[in-house]
Amino acid sequence: MRTVSFRTFGCKLNQSETHALVLQFREHGYTVVPSPEHADVFVVNTCAVTARSEGKCRRMLHRVLKNTTDTTVIVVGCLAQVSTETLSAIEGVDYILGTQEKYALFEYMKEPGKQDPPVIAVGSVESAEQAIGSPGIALDHSRAFLKIQDGCDHRCAYCIVPIARGPSRSIPPEQVVEDARTFIRRGHREIVLTGVHIGKYGLDLKEGATLVTLLKRLLQIETSSRIRLSSLDPDDVSDALINCVAESSRVCRHFHIPMQSGSNRILKAMRRRTSIEAFRDSIERIMKVLPGAGLGTDVIVGFPNEMESDFLETRECIKQLPFSYLHVFPFSPRERTEAARLPQIDPRIRMERARMLREIGAEKKDAFYREQLGLIKQVLLEKRDRNGWMSGYTSEYVR
Repeated sequence: MRTVSFRTFGCKLNQSETHALVLQFREHGYTVVPSPEHADVFVVNTCAVTARSEGKCRRMLHRVLKNTTDTTVIVVGCLAQVSTETLSAIEGVDYILGTQEKYALFEYMKEPGKQDPPVIAVGSVESAEQAIGSPGIALDHSRAFLKIQDGCDHRCAYCIVPIARGPSRSIPPEQVVEDARTFIRRGHREIVLTGVHIGKYGLDLKEGATLVTLLKRLLQIETSSRIRLSSLDPDDVSDALINCVAESSRVCRHFHIPMQSGSNRILKAMRRRTSIEAFRDSIERIMKVLPGAGLGTDVIVGFPNEMESDFLETRECIKQLPFSYLHVFPFSPRERTEAARLPQIDPRIRMERARMLREIGAEKKDAFYREQLGLIKQVLLEKRDRNGWMSGYTSEYVR
């Protein structure tokens, strides 16, 4: 029996799309194995959002290719879409498929086997009209990632994702509901709604669907499985969405809302469609209705022309807001983005600012966890360690 191994980098959307590929391989008679060195085929679903994520992808490929000569290596996803030449120069890579082409993988690879030169199929995503979804086969038996949307219409100055994934496209609600039912039948106890910009779900659909109407349809499914929202922009957080979360115990009390900067000057330079005042308002409205909710955010430090005063505004804003965790990113210039062409800040300054914010993030996470002591919470158990202890996440995203 033929075997395949997978490695996924990046976001929950990538996890969802890997699960769709797992289903395809199983339908073609493959067995999934953990080690790429002992697999007939190795599929790498890549991320291009930062230079660090790109570096991780390339280093892992070099490491695996050093240890195997026969495995068919297929690179798919965002990095394949935007860095085709770089990947094709890595000796031993056999197939490079873009963000759309990866779904037709078996049209390009009829049989496992080494290819020299590699087979490259990377088309334009600028005119993509449909988001491709699938319930897939989740390798994590507790949690499933359900793709509801792809692409983004915003053009933030630092972001390569619209270049890699194209415009915003929504999966029709009927398909989303059916995919959710499939996951529930398979026994998944949490479904995470994923996409590039899920807050804009439905704007491209004729039936006038929105994230709120979709969420309400999913809550009509008779099940105890809970639903978690992935990342939302500040202007996506409507009162209707907050109330929908509050009205059902099945929707996780957890919001991840990227702030990126606490300085309006930098937000404008980033081409973010928000202000720090609007961001604060979104957080205050959530906490008024859902006190104690888990609240995460993304922050970019060292954006071009970020002055010390801008950074101090960001640091003070983070201290004041009730975050339960932070994701801090030193600015990473991505080729073909506007910000990459601006004067760059010394990397040492970027790293030092990131370190300072991560310390604050660790303190906030510790404080939020301490607030949970003595409370009884429902936990979705996911894994067991070597000592027999099981762990998982609460609704508020506390492990």
